[in-house]
This record gives sequence, structure tokens and C-alpha cells, in this order.
Amino acid sequence: MDENLAKILSNIDYLQFQFTNIQGQLKAVEVPQKYAEKYLEEGLGIDGSSVGFMLTEQSDMKIIPDLSTLHLVPWNDRIARVICDIQTTNGTPFPSDPRSILKRALNMAKVDFGFSFKVRPEIEWYNMTPDGEPVDIAGYM
Repeated sequence: MDENLAKILSNIDYLQFQFTNIQGQLKAVEVPQKYAEKYLEEGLGIDGSSVGFMLTEQSDMKIIPDLSTLHLVPWNDRIARVICDIQTTNGTPFPSDPRSILKRALNMAKVDFGFSFKVRPEIEWYNMTPDGEPVDIAGYM
């Protein structure tokens, strides 16, 4: 196990395995630290019907952690999170997993058109009065 990963795991109480459903809502399965290493290696079974992926009869799925995304949550240094990909029971990527869809689209843009995707966050805010009105008259509202 990677040294940084081992250090994070040794200092947490819980690990959240995060993924998004078809509507883009963040979902998570939180496990106690003593199970974290096992599920990081094996993935974690989920009921796909409970999060809107599949019918009950065909709902067994697995979330597979992307270890490059494992970090402490900013608001609690005893909880870490990792973003997961969703797989079917036979180990193939679930075609309707939003993360899988994005990966396919980025790969297609690169292979078919030579594009590479780069993104940066932009912090934006508006100064408002207590009753919700803009403080200035800059015209951006």
C-alpha cells in the first residue's frame, strides 16, 4: 500500500466511498476504518435499485474506488472519502454511471478529435444585503 494512503487510513475513523447516481446526486457508503483497506482493495457491493440504477431483480453492483481521489474531507480530519466507479457484477463498467460516461466522452474527444480536457474552478460571490438585495448596482444580477 502507498505510504501516503497508509498514513491517511491510520488516522481516520471512517471512509466514505462516494459515487453519483444517474441524476448526478452524490451518494456514499461510509465504513469504519477497520474495513477501509479491505474495501479499497476489493470494492464494495451496492444495491443498484436503491440508487436508481437498475430494477430490483438485476440490482447487484459494485463500487470500485479510484485511489487517486482519496483525501480527508475538509470539515473533519477523522473522515476520508474516495470517489468510485460503478461496475456490473461481471466487472465491466456500468454504462449509465455518470463518471464512466464522462470518461468515455473524454476519451472519444481525445482519440477522435485530438482534444484534451482541462478545467479549473472559479470562485464567485455576490455581496448582498440581509434582505437579499445586491449591495451595488453593477448589473450582473
